[in-house]
Amino acid sequence: MSTASSSAVPSASASASASATVNAMVAGFPTKLIPVMPGSTPLSTSYDATANPSTASLVASTNAAASDILAFYAGQFSAQGFTSVPATKVGSTDSQDFVRSGGKETVNVAVVEVNGRTTYTVGASVAPGTIK
Repeated sequence: MSTASSSAVPSASASASASATVNAMVAGFPTKLIPVMPGSTPLSTSYDATANPSTASLVASTNAAASDILAFYAGQFSAQGFTSVPATKVGSTDSQDFVRSGGKETVNVAVVEVNGRTTYTVGASVAPGTIK
């Protein structure tokens, strides 16, 4: 397990306090905003609570079907006041977007199934005061 902090030159979208980790949950990861679907294994996470908007992402793997993953996260984000945007499929990737606060806060769930294993990414950009 390795944890890294951003050391890139700061920009409008980068923060010196952004952090990421592989094969574990980064410290402080907002699991209320982006819960790990039961039966999934986190592959990487990142989190920056100091950016505006705050950002968090989860990459995980599971044996669940893409439709089950999308349904799980649709329930999670709908309960948090997000509205779903019609799902899309690009090649073998299923994608679902969710918006809140007039589109100022967004979440995307992207899912790919390969050889019976499913990998998904959940990325969120939300107002700093709402990330938990």
